Amino acid sequence: MPSMYEYPKYYELVFGKRNIKKEVDFLESLFQKFSGRKIKTVLDIACGTGPHMDELEKRGYALAGLDNSFKMLRILQEMPHRNNFIGAYRQDMRNISIRRKFDACICMVNSLAILTENKDLISHFDSVVGVLEQGGLYIIEMDNPVNILSNPKPYEKAKTHRKLVKKGNISIEVIYEQRGFNLLKGTEQNRLTLNVNDAGKTIKIVDDSPIRRLLPTEIELLLRINKRLELVEIRGAFDYATSLHDKNSNRMIIILKKK
Repeated sequence: MPSMYEYPKYYELVFGKRNIKKEVDFLESLFQKFSGRKIKTVLDIACGTGPHMDELEKRGYALAGLDNSFKMLRILQEMPHRNNFIGAYRQDMRNISIRRKFDACICMVNSLAILTENKDLISHFDSVVGVLEQGGLYIIEMDNPVNILSNPKPYEKAKTHRKLVKKGNISIEVIYEQRGFNLLKGTEQNRLTLNVNDAGKTIKIVDDSPIRRLLPTEIELLLRINKRLELVEIRGAFDYATSLHDKNSNRMIIILKKK
């Protein structure tokens, strides 16, 4: 069964409906408020097709993208870039190895959740330190775990969510099944099915990858092990007003800083 990362066009259609300008406005405010240095260069980790990169480039930042998907990076490289595009790196986010350093790193769209093992998260944070300038920021967007885990009986019954996405001759039936939670590992087992009809051509894409539901206390422990990144703040949305405990919060924005 093909992976959804092999089809950037469909991936972007399903996951690309975001207010990127507003999100980058908030990223810029974090750069200005918390960074110990002027932010000029940014590495987008697990960048996909790079929607945040495109907006940051427009604002004058020099950008590089890192992803493990060749097809995602090919789309990124084929996009029209300005002179401030540094390049694209095909690497595993657990072991980032780039010779240059960046003033900031970002990891959006809950991408860090694909690292389900503590050893992989430790390795990831260690490698981020290696590409981040001193005083630089690492900003991570994840799903807010509070609303998911505050249910006294999470996933007592499997939950299925459906929606239909259309654009031109393409229609995609999206089926998202929450299939259970492993309390010992802190992972959620899901199945994402995309039934694609592209001008009469049908494709079925299934992703069964588990995701990690990281708690703020776990992040603090991981950073104690790392010792070179410090937790600056956690917000519940791309704004300063929303906390993790607000009922309308579905994001967890983690701001880290290299000591």
